[in-house]
Amino acid sequence: MPFKPPLTLEQIRDIQDRNRDNPDVLALLWEIRRLFSIVARADQLAESLSPQGGIIDMIIDALKEQIANEPSLENRRKLTADIDADRKGSGYKHPSEKE
Repeated sequence: MPFKPPLTLEQIRDIQDRNRDNPDVLALLWEIRRLFSIVARADQLAESLSPQGGIIDMIIDALKEQIANEPSLENRRKLTADIDADRKGSGYKHPSEKE
């Protein structure tokens, strides 16, 4: 049985707003937050790994495909893109970047 589409961050916030006095719902929301963090870390690791060839690339590609449309990553990716754009527009170069 396939999963239902993921909840958006706005939908999760609405659930939180409607259930601020329900400790069980709040515990579940904290668990969702923890899982969001794990997905974000998996995304960071998958993006940072360079191609190795063979089975490792297949595993990384499968992971990327699995988490590609996670709403929890959309905000992080947008924020990262905005920061990169601001940095590039300012002329700042990280010390690791070559001239």
